[in-house]
Amino acid sequence: MLCPFAESSDDVIKLLLLSWLSPEYLAVPAEHNRIIPVESMHIREFQEMMKRLYFERDTKRGTKGNCSWLIDEIRELEETLEKNKKEEAEQEFADVLAWLASLANTVGIDLEKAALKKYDCVCPKCRRCPCQCSF
Repeated sequence: MLCPFAESSDDVIKLLLLSWLSPEYLAVPAEHNRIIPVESMHIREFQEMMKRLYFERDTKRGTKGNCSWLIDEIRELEETLEKNKKEEAEQEFADVLAWLASLANTVGIDLEKAALKKYDCVCPKCRRCPCQCSF
């Protein structure tokens, strides 16, 4: 084997090109089932990753079940923030984001598209940046 996730010299060339074209994101075919550190990712890419990982389970759990998990994670985040523990808070923020993406997957919502449609660089209520709303 030429490298842990390439089985031929063509795979190695493709991986080298991908890493050269986009060094912060290295795409590896799903059939290799490897964990590759990623430094940055678009919301859509994160949502797709969550779909690959959990969609079957999330679909079985259903919308209500996924909502319950998301709410539980938000409560855990709140508790962690009250303790003022940054490392734990990072984990809880990640859990909230993961469950939000999973929930969006189960109802067929593209989070990135929805967020950019509503928050297009201005406040959706007053249409200014920064927000000038009175609340």
